[in-house]
Amino acid sequence: MEDILELQQKHFSKQDRSQNLIYTLHRRSGDVTVEVGVIDKQDGKFILCVPTQTNCAQACKFCHSIELAGTVAVSNLTAYEMITIVHRSRGDSGFVAAPEVTLLVSFMGLGEPMANVGNLLSAMINLNHWAAATQVSIRFALSTMIPEKYIADFTKFMNSVQAFQLPVKVHFSLHYTIDNQRLDWMPTASGIAIALSLLGEYKRRTTNPAEIHYTLIGGVNDTLGDAGRLGVLLKGLDIPVKFLHYNPVAGDPHLAPGRDWTQLLRMVVESYGVTTEWYDSPGADIAVSCGMFLNASYLPTKKETALRSEEGLPLYQISLSDPVPASVPTQQEEFLERLDSLEDKARKATPGPYTSAGWVESEQGFEVRSSTGERIRVASTLLARDADYIASVTPEVILELIAIARRKGDTC
Repeated sequence: MEDILELQQKHFSKQDRSQNLIYTLHRRSGDVTVEVGVIDKQDGKFILCVPTQTNCAQACKFCHSIELAGTVAVSNLTAYEMITIVHRSRGDSGFVAAPEVTLLVSFMGLGEPMANVGNLLSAMINLNHWAAATQVSIRFALSTMIPEKYIADFTKFMNSVQAFQLPVKVHFSLHYTIDNQRLDWMPTASGIAIALSLLGEYKRRTTNPAEIHYTLIGGVNDTLGDAGRLGVLLKGLDIPVKFLHYNPVAGDPHLAPGRDWTQLLRMVVESYGVTTEWYDSPGADIAVSCGMFLNASYLPTKKETALRSEEGLPLYQISLSDPVPASVPTQQEEFLERLDSLEDKARKATPGPYTSAGWVESEQGFEVRSSTGERIRVASTLLARDADYIASVTPEVILELIAIARRKGDTC
């Protein structure tokens, strides 16, 4: 195999066992930089996050690759280049084949895989043959937004995965529950209904797993209404949701919401029978988290804001040891009328540590203990800012908010 890769840098995370391998890819047309993220959680999977393109042309507003526009040209990696990157990074990362370890080649590095589907399939097929011949356990994964332009390519990909029986998990980048908003942030995206239909068909025909990626951006796509709509969209599809931490791009005032607010959103979505997961992207300190590739090469300042997260506000504790009514009819109508305005007030509150995302520290808050003993914190930014109304808030009303979010989703 021709040596077309030259290792330039190797970064090790101080937070976990992640690595960032930075290579120069030698081409006749000129050298380019490629990065491979290495994730080893010692959970039976050794993950290589591999690119499919030298940059991405989809221009999603929340992705760090948009900062590289005009600096790094977009071109497809050939199948040979992708195969070489996998084999070279295996050695450089210290991967040791063992019966109990699966090599997960994840095409979630730079690029939209469906924009390079021919080379991608060739690389997967060849790597699958190599793994079978060498008795290496291998699986594949990819992340795609299923762009409108590449719907036919996704169908081609699905047909080939089925024909060659390739073990490929598809991670669908959804991130929004309303088409217009999704197109504003992801301008090349296909319609949500079409994409989810294709994802369901992929899962049915290939018997491979699929999941939804949803990056929570404070004040943008993290309302109770969003959670309700997400539950409606995914109800009955048997496709789980992975909620991701937002790593802000330069100049974006939005931050990730707090863990406790995220937990409430998960509770709403799960009430529709949808499985959810919170995913802490590994390697944020070395720029191998979601959407951060090539930051270490071209943007060496790293983005300190990517590590900021709101850990929850001071809380009042409310015991729910007694049975709670399923609804509160006397206050239901008022909440239905005021839910959106209260959320809006909360996110435009007095300046504070999290002004940019609307998460302002407060001395007020609530803690709800569910019947299973799980503690759910409800950030005070939803209600406590309305001083005239706060005195009437009860545990029953807080639970009613969850039901209201469901009803909002059912009517959208």
